[in-house]
Amino acid sequence: MKSDRLTSPQDVEEQDSPKSRLSVLMLCDDSSSHANTLLEHIEAFGKFSRHRMSIFNPRGLDDCRFLDLNDFDVVVIHFSLCIIADSYLSPALRDKVSRFEGLKVLFIQDDYRWVNQISKMVRYLGIKVLFTLVPEAEIPKIWDETRLPQVVKLNTLAGYIPDGLARVQAPPIELRSIDVGYRGRELPYWLGRLSQDKVTIAQGFLTRAERYGLRCDIAWKEYERIYGKKWNRFIMSCKAVLGTESGSSITDFDGSIEVETRRYLASHPAADFQEVHREILQPYEGNVRMNVISPRIFEAIALHTPLILFEGEYSGVVKPWTHYIPLAKDFSNMEQVVEKLSDTKFLRELACRSYDDIVSSGRFSLRTLIQQFDRIISEYGSRRTTHQLAFGSHLAQLEKRCRNGLCQLERRSRLVNISGVYIPSIMLLARAVLATRLLLGVPALRRLCYLYVRDRQLQKEIHPLSFLVESIRLGLVFRVVSGTLCFNPPFHVSAVFEPVKGVLTFKSASLAQEESDIPSSASEFIEPWTSVDSYCSQTQQPEIHSIVWNHSAIGSCIKFPAFPSWPDVSVGSSGIYQFEAFSKLARKFPIEAWCALKPALGTSIKLSKDGKQSEGGHC
Repeated sequence: MKSDRLTSPQDVEEQDSPKSRLSVLMLCDDSSSHANTLLEHIEAFGKFSRHRMSIFNPRGLDDCRFLDLNDFDVVVIHFSLCIIADSYLSPALRDKVSRFEGLKVLFIQDDYRWVNQISKMVRYLGIKVLFTLVPEAEIPKIWDETRLPQVVKLNTLAGYIPDGLARVQAPPIELRSIDVGYRGRELPYWLGRLSQDKVTIAQGFLTRAERYGLRCDIAWKEYERIYGKKWNRFIMSCKAVLGTESGSSITDFDGSIEVETRRYLASHPAADFQEVHREILQPYEGNVRMNVISPRIFEAIALHTPLILFEGEYSGVVKPWTHYIPLAKDFSNMEQVVEKLSDTKFLRELACRSYDDIVSSGRFSLRTLIQQFDRIISEYGSRRTTHQLAFGSHLAQLEKRCRNGLCQLERRSRLVNISGVYIPSIMLLARAVLATRLLLGVPALRRLCYLYVRDRQLQKEIHPLSFLVESIRLGLVFRVVSGTLCFNPPFHVSAVFEPVKGVLTFKSASLAQEESDIPSSASEFIEPWTSVDSYCSQTQQPEIHSIVWNHSAIGSCIKFPAFPSWPDVSVGSSGIYQFEAFSKLARKFPIEAWCALKPALGTSIKLSKDGKQSEGGHC
């Protein structure tokens, strides 16, 4: 492959240039409830890739209207999303992906099930590059050219070593309180003999450990599993941990094996694995052997914890007696394993050697994975957009945050108190969608929205609901200024900017009032209509300190025309509304805010004789 050739210094310089960087969108489920290894896998792309990465979680969304895939050069679908499940990837989003003309990449795990359905979906989506856990020699048995023609298939691992974990200071082995620890899970019978090893090793070791006086913390029930920092602490409290290969020894191409197994268990509820295997699974055993190394083996090595593993291949990463203590699947060498467990010097040397070969070498780090990923998309992808800012994805993120927050409000209470007014929360959700549409339709507001979304500190200072409320009002103002939205009774909005005070005022007036505001004599002004660009070039960059909407000439509220049944939109008790959130934005980003809001002033600005803006001036 081209990506495997030696690179020259000139190649490296070209790859690192801004022009060679691609804009990449990763669709994934980054919910905090997932295991550490999955979340670290997702985070690594944003942390180590030299390309511009954007992350979006579409799970649970019926449609992502604001997500414009044309803002990107590459779209990546992470294995945390099941591409054939509507709750993970909606039909509307799948349709967007299929119409996207750039490079499409899929990371997949659990390749042993739904093969035919997934193959059909991969063809529909137009995936070009597939990262699969299937061992390289077995790939033609599953992802052959008949199922996936002209798709580049690359073998990858189920997990890698995070940089942060490799730097954790683990306690000495002799100070650890547990001799052997383990957490596994029960897997369906139809995955074959290999999948049953996770329970077999736990049960078999635990029943034999008592006679040797070993202190064990071994479990395999789902409710006993450990996640997050507690999992790391658990590993570091063990002198050794058990482990097996992950994967399956049966691949179910059309789902029939799973259906047949479930049907048999329904009629024979007391049947154990041996019976089910004899009656149903034996003909399929070993049709594709997908035995891979588990991410938890990497975690143990990174935390200087010795391994006791069932004999296996482990993707060629670890070797018996060099990196782990091999345990026979019939437990015939249990005596030898226990003997090594009592040899602290041996355990220390085993842990250090494993760390040096697996962790310190860097061959199995997340950074190395992302380097491979970067080479692949640089080879098969191309620059197709000049967009530097993917506004659609940021608006989609904001919409999702509003939806999630408002769904919680809906569950907790039927009414939400906003500025002293109780509004049904489902209506507030509709307003969130409306606000996002208004943001999308006004370029100036899209820019300000991006400033808010990218600044975490600003999000702490300005609550998303406050930003939502102001977005509706400012969006309405901009639409009236541009003439794309009218109310009944009709009114116009003019923009008045006072450079000395830094105040931008949007002033509402009826048609008759606007006519009376026109000066009777042009002699009142030196330059009645001065170009805004000309004015800015002759003066220091204007700064907007405050944004106000003066609607007092019309009233203190307006009714949004598209939804006459909605409550009125308040413009303050006196008809004057202070945009506190957007004013804070403008003060923090003065140049960006001026560039974004300048179109509201039109093409010209009125100046009085003394060089200051006329009090009655409007655009």
